[in-house]
Amino acid sequence: MARNATVGQNERMGRRLAVAVAIAAIGATASCGSDSPSDEGADVSDDAPDDIEVTSAAFEDGATIPMRFTCAADNVSPPLAWTGVPDEAQQLALVMDDPDAPSGTFTHWIVLGLEPDETSLAEDVDLDALDGIAAAEGSFGAAVYGGPCPPADDDPHRYRFTVYALDEELDPCAVGAGATCEPHATDDALALIDDHAIAEGTLGGRFGL
Repeated sequence: MARNATVGQNERMGRRLAVAVAIAAIGATASCGSDSPSDEGADVSDDAPDDIEVTSAAFEDGATIPMRFTCAADNVSPPLAWTGVPDEAQQLALVMDDPDAPSGTFTHWIVLGLEPDETSLAEDVDLDALDGIAAAEGSFGAAVYGGPCPPADDDPHRYRFTVYALDEELDPCAVGAGATCEPHATDDALALIDDHAIAEGTLGGRFGL
């Protein structure tokens, strides 16, 4: 049992490293945009009311995101909590993105299948261990958390952790479930969330290398 746990931890560490390298490579090769932040590429509308309050024990809204949660260190997800989910919500989704990315909004993390009575995600959460919950692909092409990783020469980027209340239960997998779950592509997942969002709330943070 201990050996299996160690293998699982090593696999997760390997995925984190691969994701950090992929994000850094994308940031290094992206062409620089204008000086003003761009929301181009964001596929989830902000039409839903901001009834949900999202917080983190690791940083306050608008503050610098601690190094541990970025590609410059452990690249693990921060602890998140939320309140204010409407009674009619059937499911929740979470999106982390960077609206200041040079080529347009970059999606770092999408979580689907959260129960409407769920109120938090632990630090360094292992979604594979949570029944009925799965990550969709991020902009870097992997269905895992990818921490803040802006180009080294950029000013600090904004990062948004947005919880969405949905009016319908969505399948967190594009095909299959559990060990055979094939993740939704980024655009498909964001479109699903956009179609079914009835409330939302955002925690913002900043990070620069």
